[in-house]
This record gives sequence, C-alpha cells and structure tokens, in this order.
Amino acid sequence: MSTFKFRADAALRWRRQQEDAAKVALANAERRVRQAAEAATRVRQQMVQAGARAREAESQPTAAVYAQWHRNWIKKQQRDLVRALEVVEQRRGEHREAERRVMAAHRDVRVLERLRDRALDRHQTQERRAEQQAMDLLGVMQYTIRQLGERT
Repeated sequence: MSTFKFRADAALRWRRQQEDAAKVALANAERRVRQAAEAATRVRQQMVQAGARAREAESQPTAAVYAQWHRNWIKKQQRDLVRALEVVEQRRGEHREAERRVMAAHRDVRVLERLRDRALDRHQTQERRAEQQAMDLLGVMQYTIRQLGERT
C-alpha cells in the first residue's frame, strides 16, 4: 500500500497559521472594545458626578465664577463622553473587521481541508480497488492451480 501525500499540505498549514493569527487579532479587538466601553462608562460616571457637584455648588451661595467653572467642566465631561463613545464605535468596527477576517481565514482552511479529504477518499478508493484486484488475481491463480492439479 502506498502512503497518502497531500501536495497542498504546505498551503493548508499556512492557511491554518493565518486563521490562528486572525483569531488572535479578534481576541485583541474584543479586548480593545471591552476597554473602550469601560473607559466610556467611567467618563459617563464622572459626568454624572460632575453634574451632582455642580448642582450642589449652585445650591450654595458661591460666586458666579464657580458656577460658570462647573458648567464649563460639565461641557468638557460631555465632550469627553462623546469622544469615548466614538472610540467605542471605532473599536466595534475594528472588531467586526477582525470577525470578517476570521471567517474568511476559516473558509480558506475549510476549502483546503475538503480538497484534502476528497483526495484522501480517492486514494483510499484506489487502494481498496488495487487490493481487491490482487485478491481476485490470487483467487484466479489458486483456482487455476487446483484445476491443473486435478487434470494430472
């Protein structure tokens, strides 16, 4: 029996390496989305706290400068929140792209695996046929030898 050799085995190994690299990139993208979302949550909490402090400051008799400072600070917090949410959205886009790359890499691996499986099936079929032919030939030879032995 001959051994099976898949000629595109190097390509299959390379595709698997690409798929593994894409999965690592996806995991990193998921981590960055999570970090950006946590940062946005922290900014949102800071903004809520700033609003509470501003209301508290406004309820106290203070100079108008402090009230103005609190309003400006809240505006800054709002801008920081908008930026943080934009970063979250950007990270989600990167995550979607990483998912797309993983799916494409997996598809490329599966194509080569199916090709290898079909080639292996053909090889095994040919091996079974060759083995059956050898068995048939052996049977014919044994029958012939028996027939020749009975004639003498």
